[in-house]
Amino acid sequence: DLGQRGVLATGWGGLSRAAVPPSADVFILEAAPHAWLFPRMAAIIHHGGSGTTGAALRAGVPMITVPHAGDQSLWARCVEELGISPAAIPHRQLTADRLAAAILCAVTDQDLRARAALIGERIRAEDGLAQAMAVIERAAASY
Repeated sequence: DLGQRGVLATGWGGLSRAAVPPSADVFILEAAPHAWLFPRMAAIIHHGGSGTTGAALRAGVPMITVPHAGDQSLWARCVEELGISPAAIPHRQLTADRLAAAILCAVTDQDLRARAALIGERIRAEDGLAQAMAVIERAAASY
């Protein structure tokens, strides 16, 4: 027992409440807005998709990735190289012990936590929409 509570979003991934033993330490829901939920987490465990990875980066919280397919392994390597995530756990290698070790690292490694917080601050300080608009306007002006 790591002394951590969890939120399990069952989402479209096929998880069901019946597959999870009842526990006062795990709150199960279908979905929640990442922008609201992630900043409230001690660590975020997710599949490593680009959108979820981006939301976790923005939140400034350490993450643990469990890649399943596609580009998820790429994003898992990126966040590991940034020093804000323990090594990814490919879904076929996922065990309770491996996940527990990754959670322990994510919630106790102060350097990892500080790097994640710094990256989150930098991302939240960007005005991405204004930058995107400027790129689009420059491109449109060149035609």
